[in-house]
Amino acid sequence: MLTWTAIVVLGLIGAASLGASDVARRVLGRLRVMDVPNERSSHSQPVVRGVGIAMAVVWAVATAIITVRVPGGDAAWSLIGMVGALSLLGLIDDVWHLSPAPRLAAQFFICGAAVALGLGSRALILPGLSPLPLSVLALPFWTVVLVLIVNLFNFMDGIDGLAASQTLLAAMVLSVIGLLAGWPLLALAAAALAGAVAGFLPFNWSPAHCFMGDAGSYLCGSALAGLWLMGERHGLSPVLEALPVGAFLLDAVVTLAWRTLSGKSPWRPHRSHVYQRLVARGWSHARVAECYLATGAATGVTSVLLSGWTRP
Repeated sequence: MLTWTAIVVLGLIGAASLGASDVARRVLGRLRVMDVPNERSSHSQPVVRGVGIAMAVVWAVATAIITVRVPGGDAAWSLIGMVGALSLLGLIDDVWHLSPAPRLAAQFFICGAAVALGLGSRALILPGLSPLPLSVLALPFWTVVLVLIVNLFNFMDGIDGLAASQTLLAAMVLSVIGLLAGWPLLALAAAALAGAVAGFLPFNWSPAHCFMGDAGSYLCGSALAGLWLMGERHGLSPVLEALPVGAFLLDAVVTLAWRTLSGKSPWRPHRSHVYQRLVARGWSHARVAECYLATGAATGVTSVLLSGWTRP
C-alpha cells in the first residue's frame, strides 16, 4: 500500500510541478529575470532563471500535507520551513543578486534554526562504525553540513539538467530506502521531491528553456540534505544516503578545494569543474548529465543494498 501511495504522490506532484514550472517560467520571463552569460556560464544567450521556486512551492505544500497525515513529523516541519526560507532567499538572489556575505549569513541562520528546532541528531552515523556522539557540537556541525551541501548544489548547477537530474535520482533512491524500511514519512517526502523535480526537468533538459536558479539549487540541496538527516534519525548513515550524488558532490568538493589551495577564490565564476571541462571538450550537456546519472544509478543501487544491511 505504501509503495502505491508513493507512486501516486510522485505522479500527482510531478503533474503539479509541470504546470507550476510553466507558469513560473512565463511570469519570470515577463519580469525579465534572466541568467545573463558570464565567464562561468555554459550557455551563450540569456535564459529565464528562478523557475526552481515553483518546485519549492509544490514540494513544500505536498510535504506539509503528508506531514499532517503521517505521524512522527516533528523534524519534517523544520525541514519544510528551512527549504521554504532558503528557496525564497534564492529567488531574491535570482532577482536582485545579493552579495555573498549577507547571503551566506542568511543561509547559516536558516539552517541553524532548522537544526535547533529538531532537524539534526545528536550523533553522526558512519558506515560500519558506532555512532559518533556530537553533544554540544551537534548544532554547529549539522548547520555547517547543511550550508555546505546547499552551496555545493548551487556551484554544480551549471549545465542543462545536471543538478535537477541528480536530485531526481537521489530522491528516488531515498524513497526506495524509506519504502523498504517501512518509514512512510521519509518515503513519501522523498517521492514528493522526486515528483517536484521531475515536473521541472522537461523545461531544464538540454536545450534548457529555463534555469532553476538559486531558488531551485537551494531547494535541491537543502531538501535532500534535510531528508538525509531525517533518515539519519532512523539510523541510516548520511554517507550511504548521499552515495547516488557522490560523484556530483565530489566534483564540487575537489574543485573548490583545489582552487582554494591554489590561491584562487572559490566564489568567483570559473570553468574548473569536471562537468565544465567535459563540455569544453565538446561533450553535450545531455551527455554529461547522462554520464553523472549512470554513475549515480550504480552507486544508488549500492546505497539501497548497504542501507538494508547497516540500519538497526
